[in-house]
Amino acid sequence: MSQDITILRQIFDAANRANPYLLWAKLRQTPVCWQEDGPDEAGTHVVSTYREIEALLHDPRISSDLRNYVQNGGRPRTTTDPYKFISLDPPEHDRLRRLAMRHFGPPERPEYLEQLRPEMVRIVTTLLDQMRGQRQIDFVESFAYPLPVTVICRILGVPREDEPQFHVWAEAIVESLAGQSDEQRRQREQAWRDLNQYMAGLVERRRELPGDDLLSRMATDTGPEGRMADPYLVATAALLLVAGHETTVNLLGNGMLTLLRLWSAAGARGGPDRLAGTCAAVRAASPGRGPPTLPSQSLLARPGASADRSRWGARKRGASRRRQLKYLNNRKRTRGKRG
Repeated sequence: MSQDITILRQIFDAANRANPYLLWAKLRQTPVCWQEDGPDEAGTHVVSTYREIEALLHDPRISSDLRNYVQNGGRPRTTTDPYKFISLDPPEHDRLRRLAMRHFGPPERPEYLEQLRPEMVRIVTTLLDQMRGQRQIDFVESFAYPLPVTVICRILGVPREDEPQFHVWAEAIVESLAGQSDEQRRQREQAWRDLNQYMAGLVERRRELPGDDLLSRMATDTGPEGRMADPYLVATAALLLVAGHETTVNLLGNGMLTLLRLWSAAGARGGPDRLAGTCAAVRAASPGRGPPTLPSQSLLARPGASADRSRWGARKRGASRRRQLKYLNNRKRTRGKRG
């Protein structure tokens, strides 16, 4: 029987967003298979089972740097890719990651995350209070989106009032990840350029008038390894802004949708005790670094709600740790590894 080489394209198809699980199961029937969809028009090998993915993640022959990618002639997808630490291999990847992380928590700032807790609690409480008394809510618009956006802006030092501007760029980047047409590549490249230009200006302002935020600290770093060169700093800041809220929006949206589906299917309207044992299933909806199972942009928080106006992002792998669930989201293309 011939291998279906269109499964990955079908998974990325908006028509299959509500239930991609059968397609994933079909993809896993062949642990390594060729698919016509890929990082460029030539297609790609897709690895879709846990054991094989885990082996690849520890294989030094696998590179995250697209300049080592033979199939596309060593072409980065965007002009900023060579400066993003997730698109680089050790030791440069490790060095840039250390320079970013040293300002975020232990061992350099062991108290930082705990100091943020009261402000995070206040943000969550405010968002929940705003929904009080409403019989129907748009969960993503009312909670899942504003929470991580507010938090990442606070951590990075990005003005919260600039959200309408960078939201357009983030949407264009995420929406174009699942497609490889010339137009989608052009839109992705332009969105990264616009976002990086914005971030470059913000980095300069933080360097002149530093505060107690991540951008200020990275821009004025005087640590033993020095500070990041500006192209890496700008690319890292842009990456953290997008990844720092998109994944959490998706986690919260998919988690709520999964919970409501389980609640409805189990007839759990009798009380919260009827939801025992659903925690692992909700965790399986986490986007992590997984494939495109991201949430709707309009999600009605009531039993039986359906996903509408879905947003998907093309990630390369996921990592559910439960035996029954670990194969749901674990998939990685052989062209590179992320970390």
